[in-house]
Amino acid sequence: MKRLILLLFLIIAGRAFSQETSTFTDNRDGHTYKIVKIAGQWWFAENLNYKTDNSWAYNNDESLADKYGRLYTWQSAQNVCPDGWHIPSNDEWDAMVDAIGGETQAAIKLKSTGSDWQDSNQAGQNTVGFNAFPAGYRDLDGSFKDMGQIAAFWTATENGDLAWRRYLIYSRGVISRGNDNKGFGYSVRCVKDQ
Repeated sequence: MKRLILLLFLIIAGRAFSQETSTFTDNRDGHTYKIVKIAGQWWFAENLNYKTDNSWAYNNDESLADKYGRLYTWQSAQNVCPDGWHIPSNDEWDAMVDAIGGETQAAIKLKSTGSDWQDSNQAGQNTVGFNAFPAGYRDLDGSFKDMGQIAAFWTATENGDLAWRRYLIYSRGVISRGNDNKGFGYSVRCVKDQ
């Protein structure tokens, strides 16, 4: 009986975390992205990799952009998503994070699995298919920092002269938010217009 209950629990849990997935091809450059439906909204399941002014591959190494995407200033991020998609607002991030269990539960569900994280014991389970890679960031002085340690994403939401970002750190089991100078280079995830 206990085995049957455990089996039913695993089946139900698996259904709760299974997500609808697809692909989207950006007609600007032909790049195809994995996408995932989370809480009724379609999200890119990988970082945007569309080359534009004020965007960079980590360490200016274009081969890294294939896996980790590009890093964008806040201003360049505002118009970089393809037609029919946009950079998510702080409220859209909140809705997604709340739907998958809140800041603590969401962290493990959003982080990518495997050895990309500095401490593989702090890697995620990627149970919702978001696949947050620790792509690091570009500092205001032009240096690149913390690949393997942090996954940071711009939101569309300003806070005075600053803008909100969402981030995951290898050593913390929470998805956090913070305000930053708009000149930093962070990753971008696009969300489908509704």
